[in-house]
Amino acid sequence: MRKQLHNQLSKGCLTLPGAVRFVYNDTSQDETYVSAVEAVVANKGKIDVFVNNFGTSNPAKDLDIEHADPEEFINTVNINQKTI
Repeated sequence: MRKQLHNQLSKGCLTLPGAVRFVYNDTSQDETYVSAVEAVVANKGKIDVFVNNFGTSNPAKDLDIEHADPEEFINTVNINQKTI
């Protein structure tokens, strides 16, 4: 589903003026980091800048760190640090 949405957004952006281009990356799938880098390099020759535009948390659980589940906290940190 996410990949289909990405493809629809990408097609729409190609009709816009400027250099906007979506590159698919799913932080839960390590292999998409490689495919995202390969897609940019194939299209532009190099990568100048990465922009982190994603983050996740569960405020109901994250705001009370004293009683938070350590595994869930570490998982949230890992997801947020891996996003680009």
